[in-house]
Parts: sequence; C-alpha cells; structure tokens
Amino acid sequence: MLRKFAGFFSRGRMLSSVDSGGDNITVVESGDYRTKELRYNGIVYSRFRRDNVYTGSYWDYFLPAAYAFERPRILVIGLGGGTVQYQLHRLLGKNAEVSTVEIDQKVIDLWRKFFPKSNSGVFNADGAEFIKRKKEEYDIVLLDAYRNLEIPPVFMGSGFVSDVYRSLRARGVLAVNFAQSVGRAREMEDYIVKLRSLFTVGIVHTSRTSDNVILVCLKGITKGEFMDSISRNMLRTKDTRRLLDAYKAWSD
Repeated sequence: MLRKFAGFFSRGRMLSSVDSGGDNITVVESGDYRTKELRYNGIVYSRFRRDNVYTGSYWDYFLPAAYAFERPRILVIGLGGGTVQYQLHRLLGKNAEVSTVEIDQKVIDLWRKFFPKSNSGVFNADGAEFIKRKKEEYDIVLLDAYRNLEIPPVFMGSGFVSDVYRSLRARGVLAVNFAQSVGRAREMEDYIVKLRSLFTVGIVHTSRTSDNVILVCLKGITKGEFMDSISRNMLRTKDTRRLLDAYKAWSD
C-alpha cells in the first residue's frame, strides 16, 4: 500500500485537528520540532523538514521538471500543506511563477496557519473545472490531488488529460504523483494509455521503499531535450543527484 503513513511521530504533538465533510485533517509536529506533517484521515499529504528543503520522499521528484524551463509558469493541483510550493519557492524564488488550486477551504486554512509560506497564489476551486478555462498558460502542471489513497476519478479521465494538454504551452510538462500498488497496476496502465494519446510518458520511481511514482508527460519536448535541460540547470548536491539518477533511469 501507499507509504504515506509516518510512525516516527509517536512522540510528537498534534497542533490541530478539524473535520471536513466527515474527513479528519490534522497537523502533527515531531517531538524535536524538526518535522511537521499535514495528514488527511491519517495519511500524510505534506511533510516539512526544518533542516532541509528536501523531504527524502516523493514530493522531491516533482522538482526536476521546473529546471527544464528558464522562468517556468507552474500550476499545482492539490495543496496539502504546500510542500512542493515551498520547495519551489526556496529553490527558484522569483524565477518561477507558481499557482495552486485546492478544493477544500479547510486545507487552505490549515496551510495558512501552520505551514511555511511561499510565493504561490492559492485558489479555492475544483482543479478539474479550473483547468478547463486555461489555454496555453502553463509550462508545467503538477497533479498531486488525492482523496484518501485514490486520485479522484475526474483526474483519471480522457477529458482531464485533454484539458491539461490544452492548458500547457507548446513545450510543456505534466507530472502526476501516482500511488501504485499490485491492486492498482491495471488502473495505472489504463491511465498511461490515456496520457500517451497526447503526451510522451515516462515513469520515474521515487524510491525502493515507496509505492509512489511520478508520471512525467512531455508535450513538444523530447526525452533527450528534457533530460539535457534539467541535467544542465540543477545544481549538483547529494539530494539532486538522487533525483537526477531517478530521472535518468525512468522507464517508458
């Protein structure tokens, strides 16, 4: 199953717990105050480390796509506690324009109260409806929208795939966090077929201990061009080498 549960908070403290339409959203901080998480029905949707902009988990694997463009305009669908938005802010600053669409106002409220801020503008809206109104506006769309352990069906359909394709500029990238498992292998295969009707698709494995993969979908860019750009523009550190190695090893 999805490795989003975090047992290392057993000595931590709960900062907030709210009900949202029958779902429980909590903010939990580790006992040494170094890590903070937003959890949705006990599932970790965001994680922050005070000592490192990188989390060591799947959120980090969204980041290389931003280095394929000089000053990318990015849309993130799904806020959580704003992990990716904060990372992009810390790493790229004003060199990236980031917007986020989040359907749950209570998630937005918790983000504003408890999590580090970024330069991301946040819209309270349905991501699937929001993207329908966009045409050639974004260089990158990052999809990290979940309801418990499932991507809402609306984001899995051919209509959404077409809408995202239309929202991207002539050269653009869609990156999807997909929590795969043995039981969902056929679901992912069917989704990739829909994506490949319009995009060139690669599968990036985030780690040996995580079921999450990033589906990297390229519009108007070859895999070679994409890899050349991110390899040239990402600074070489222990964390970025891990990410680049995963991208170089992606499976088609």
